[in-house]
Amino acid sequence: MDDATLISLVQNYEEIYNLKHPDYGNQQRRDNIWEETAGIMKRTAEGEFYEHLGVPTGYHVARSAEQVLVKMTENLDKVDESLLAPWQKFDAMNTFILPCLSFHLKNGVVRKKSLNDFDKSLKAAGKRWLNLPQRAGAEPLYLGYRMGGVNLLPMALLADVHQLVHGVRLLQSSTVGKLSQTILQAVVEKKIRTTAQPSDLVDYLNGRMDGAFASESIDVTNVWTRLGLATRRIRSKINVEWSLTATEEPQLQLNGFSLRASEVEYSLRCSIREYFRRRLLKKPDQGKVYEVTSVATPPNHFMRNGDVTRDWTVCPLMAPAALDVATNGAADVDMKMRRYHTFSHLAAVTRRHNAVLDRLVKALVPHEGTTVRVNQCVGGMDDGLRPDLLIVNGAEKSAVIIDVATPFENRYAAFEAARNENRAKYGHIADHFRRQGYDVCADAFILGALGGMGPG
Repeated sequence: MDDATLISLVQNYEEIYNLKHPDYGNQQRRDNIWEETAGIMKRTAEGEFYEHLGVPTGYHVARSAEQVLVKMTENLDKVDESLLAPWQKFDAMNTFILPCLSFHLKNGVVRKKSLNDFDKSLKAAGKRWLNLPQRAGAEPLYLGYRMGGVNLLPMALLADVHQLVHGVRLLQSSTVGKLSQTILQAVVEKKIRTTAQPSDLVDYLNGRMDGAFASESIDVTNVWTRLGLATRRIRSKINVEWSLTATEEPQLQLNGFSLRASEVEYSLRCSIREYFRRRLLKKPDQGKVYEVTSVATPPNHFMRNGDVTRDWTVCPLMAPAALDVATNGAADVDMKMRRYHTFSHLAAVTRRHNAVLDRLVKALVPHEGTTVRVNQCVGGMDDGLRPDLLIVNGAEKSAVIIDVATPFENRYAAFEAARNENRAKYGHIADHFRRQGYDVCADAFILGALGGMGPG
């Protein structure tokens, strides 16, 4: 890397580290709400607003984060054009750029069009970083790192999550909780034009649109009107709803369990990622590999920080192959990976198998009196079979028979078939030791062609 490139990278990172809310140059500045000389709060007229931590606040809510999104788009372009590794680009987005919007999504009103425009740019860039064609599904972008994704979320859906988080924290606050519920009741009564019961509050928060709630609202847009709409939208994806506590206070439930303010955001994000994982697995082609790799976390270690990879060159093959999409419009990746397991590539398959076996042997620390045999025939057997790994302890009367398998990740059934095949293959050797009074474990260590690992 030459000096000019290095300096450019450092400058990009410095700018990301020092991201601040930009000045709202396109909004008319109001007089300070405090008179510095008298210390008296001014009354804001209808249509006026003041800025609270960069969020316009007033009787009629002004649009928020327009300039923030412009700045975020500029930084997205800089990250996209940089020489950072793909995992570093995603880390920069998740750590420095996307959090700039969090406060606005919780406390302001951000236009959905602006969010969608930024989301399109982010989704297109994310697919490029993963070397995915634009026609590929976007679900891998929205899975967690442990599932083999990169921890993003659609911006409009993220806005709904933040609305629910803000609502829960207001209602559960030890300082403003009672006040928040009182204001919520006033909003509901203005909607249904009668005294609101506790059940009416949860119906309103759940976005009910029939009966007394079918009438056109005469209220101004506020945190509670936005919360009801956000709940209604997000319920189409995850099992979340508002209910009443024993003391008839509104509470948010996820899959039937009540959420505390300290855990609500994490729980909602995890549930939404699981929604995208299930949606991906339902796809007949693009979900077959992720059905395996999203189950066990060890194969996805490099997605977050590039561990055990020299330059993340594995990603340009892994991601397209995992989604079973062609990278250049030619032959399907699935067929390429299947041909990898044919006799023409037997030497490469053998090297991979032996590398996995060598790593297992290296990690093994046998107890005293234990005999370890690698790829050797078993004494007393004349079948010529050579288990990959045979660990025998005569004193403890224990025996472990392990065979390494590297099948292609063609749904999880392929891993189960490989495991059952190996158990059957060495079953009579296990019986041989059992007849001698040994406690025997016979199983397979499965590491797929694309790095998927059998959790068994």
